[in-house]
Amino acid sequence: MNQKQLEDSIFEAISDAIERVWTIEEKQLIQNDSELLSLPKRVAK
Repeated sequence: MNQKQLEDSIFEAISDAIERVWTIEEKQLIQNDSELLSLPKRVAK
C-alpha cells in the first residue's frame, strides 16, 4: 500500500466514523499539515 492509498483509506475510515465526506480542499489542508509536521525540525543551538 503506497502513501496515497494509505491516506485515502484513513480519510474513508474517518468519514465513516463521523458520517461525513471530506471535501477536496479539506484533504489538501490536512495533507499540507501532515507534510509540515513530518519536516525535520531544526534544533536551536
